[in-house]
Amino acid sequence: MLSSVQLTPGTLVVNEVFTPEQCEQIIQDATNWTKRKAEVYQSGTSATINPDTRLGNTYSCPQEIIHNAWWRSRIDSVAIHYLRKQYPISLNWTNIEIQMVEYADPGDLFGEHRDAHLTQQFYPGIMRKLSMSVELTNPKHYTGANLKIVNDDSSTIRPDTDQGDVVVFPSWQPHKVTELETGIRRALVVWYYGPFWT
Repeated sequence: MLSSVQLTPGTLVVNEVFTPEQCEQIIQDATNWTKRKAEVYQSGTSATINPDTRLGNTYSCPQEIIHNAWWRSRIDSVAIHYLRKQYPISLNWTNIEIQMVEYADPGDLFGEHRDAHLTQQFYPGIMRKLSMSVELTNPKHYTGANLKIVNDDSSTIRPDTDQGDVVVFPSWQPHKVTELETGIRRALVVWYYGPFWT
């Protein structure tokens, strides 16, 4: 049975989804995925590298791994938990995107952004609906690189997470990652897709 804490009206922190050993196994597995410099998308454009907005690395999980990975059922259980506790969002369970993000160099960051916008012209079919960030690294092993949820009044809330915890929020929710100071932080980022918001 999953337990969670409500951080904002749309954000949950789900505790102890993975053990520290399982987190280390995910990191080890993800180093075999496609690695690239972290990119950003501007509305209606392809991905570009923009060091003013985002610095770090991403490891993209192949679809065949997403659908067969030992950890997929745990990720799905977090999504189901969110739908029951928060909003009954319509999701397409076969449409999911996963990356491991890595903040390894001092100054690595991801400025304020949304994973999806509420403008239908950019989403002819499906769009990102639900976002997750799985804390893979023990927070004692790095400083900075903090995930922060941005509220309507531009104030921010930092989720209090431990290794193996998951932060879940609707993909239109603004958020950011502050500059890395020391150590290395890795997180598994998950996006569930679905039809445009109605």
